[in-house]
Amino acid sequence: MIFSGMIVHTLFAECLLRSPSVIIANSNLVKRVVFPLALLPCVVVASAVFNAVLSLIAMLIFIAISRGSIPWTVFFIPVLFIPYLVLLCGISWLLASLGVFFRDISQLMGTLSTILMFLSPVFYPISSLHEPYRSLVSYNPLTFVIEQLRDLLLHQHSLDWTGLAAYWVMATAILFMGYWWFQKTRDGFADVL
Repeated sequence: MIFSGMIVHTLFAECLLRSPSVIIANSNLVKRVVFPLALLPCVVVASAVFNAVLSLIAMLIFIAISRGSIPWTVFFIPVLFIPYLVLLCGISWLLASLGVFFRDISQLMGTLSTILMFLSPVFYPISSLHEPYRSLVSYNPLTFVIEQLRDLLLHQHSLDWTGLAAYWVMATAILFMGYWWFQKTRDGFADVL
């Protein structure tokens, strides 16, 4: 239970921690070369996904050894993770842009990541919370993905398609907002760097 929650949180945390400094670390691409800068935050997400896939493979191996087989619901994992990756790209674009203008945002992301870990159902199932807190924690963007991943791998339940559709809407809105903000502020990158 904890490891499935940690996979989702670690993917989010890695994007939070690396995105604010991705443009600053590649300032030579901003100043001298014509380069599609919007790809840099996506590279951060892609490298975090690689680490998450390795963790997921390790978890599937453990499930196969301990239970004797891998559940058939494992095929829904990509369907679950695609809107999550869309959300992460939007957040990464926003943070990459803000990190150029506000350098201290990188230090805040470590604290925010830790806070989100304890406000997400990483160490506990959401069903263990009392009702006012359960509703509050359900607004966390990690909660839906963590709970659905547990349902797929550990309980062999299918996806909550209604919840997934709502998550898609929210993730797409954040993607467009993050990309809009990134494109709006990118002309000022060279001046600041």
